[in-house]
Amino acid sequence: MTSSSESQFDRTYFEDGVEQKVSCYENYRWIPELTIPLAHNLVEYLGIKRVQRILDFGCAKGYLVYAFHLLGYLNTYGYDISAYAIENSPSEIERFLMLRDTTAWGSSGHPYRDLDFVIAKDVLEHLSRGELAKTLKALRGDTEKLFAVIPLGREGRYLSERDNLDVTHEICESSEWWLEEFRLRGFTVKDFAEQLWFLKNGRKGFGYFTLT
Repeated sequence: MTSSSESQFDRTYFEDGVEQKVSCYENYRWIPELTIPLAHNLVEYLGIKRVQRILDFGCAKGYLVYAFHLLGYLNTYGYDISAYAIENSPSEIERFLMLRDTTAWGSSGHPYRDLDFVIAKDVLEHLSRGELAKTLKALRGDTEKLFAVIPLGREGRYLSERDNLDVTHEICESSEWWLEEFRLRGFTVKDFAEQLWFLKNGRKGFGYFTLT
């Protein structure tokens, strides 16, 4: 998933990241009153149908996948680099999650083909520029639509101060840079917003990209 070492996305990253100054996470846990409405709003916003195949790319502990399943969207899957996160996912969805070990996206080793939607929330900024190009090219061939949530930056700093805490972030760029990158990798920008009321508490500083 990312060019950062797999070992960086360990217990400390998810449970004590703020205190240890390595991430924005602190006691990362299942909060149904937040994640179930998020899944519902994504369904409404993106027009997802129950029979469609959805992938949460960079799913961490799989909570969004779990929320989709609770809402009846049973063709939802997750993919992540963190063994710790996958091992601590809800048991109800463990068979719907895949750990990236040595198998990078786009190789023949992953099973997620012919997807209707890929959701990449707070993940693409972790890739190196070279791996981003390869990943987007591979995803372009595997999905009908990509929805990406990305912290935006200016002059080497993220507009959202919390995102400057994460030592695994690789790319800090403007919305214009990201829009051009998506176009270069074969995506068409269907919609772009700098605010969505149901994500990030409606705060600015992020890009919400809907791509086909």
